Amino acid sequence: MNYYINPSSLSGVFTVPNSVVDRYFKLSNPQHIKVLLYVLRNLSDDPEVVQLLWEILSAIVRPFVRWNKSAWFYSNTGNNGKGTLCELMRSLCGDGSFAVIPLSDFSKDFALEPLIHASAIIVDENDVGCYIDKAANLKSIITNETISINRKFKTPIAYQFWGMTVQCL
Repeated sequence: MNYYINPSSLSGVFTVPNSVVDRYFKLSNPQHIKVLLYVLRNLSDDPEVVQLLWEILSAIVRPFVRWNKSAWFYSNTGNNGKGTLCELMRSLCGDGSFAVIPLSDFSKDFALEPLIHASAIIVDENDVGCYIDKAANLKSIITNETISINRKFKTPIAYQFWGMTVQCL
């Protein structure tokens, strides 16, 4: 189901300094910025958390930067905004520009092939109680090291992923 937020119905309390827009996003339409701020500010009351979310969103849309980090969102309860935030990140990346690879799939054959066409890994659902037996691929992907991708019915390739990884638990 798609939801639409009408920017004109939002209060005018959102002001965005040009330095924030220039630093994080190149959004030309002020209404888009207004909607983005509305979503981010409703995810947390803590300004430091909102700042961190801005930094994660900016990392998502800037591949080919060596972040050496991944973002992991965790909550004991549902209905907390993690899925909304992941949907926002996927929308910013664009269709076909992200991969959905749960933690349990990083050591499986053929599961890493979507990385070849992705600029980010964004997963909003992981199995509860999932134990990562083999974390070598996950660590290598986060630190932009070369991994071997086994492609079905094709020759395996060496590949270096240059995107941000976001996992929700």
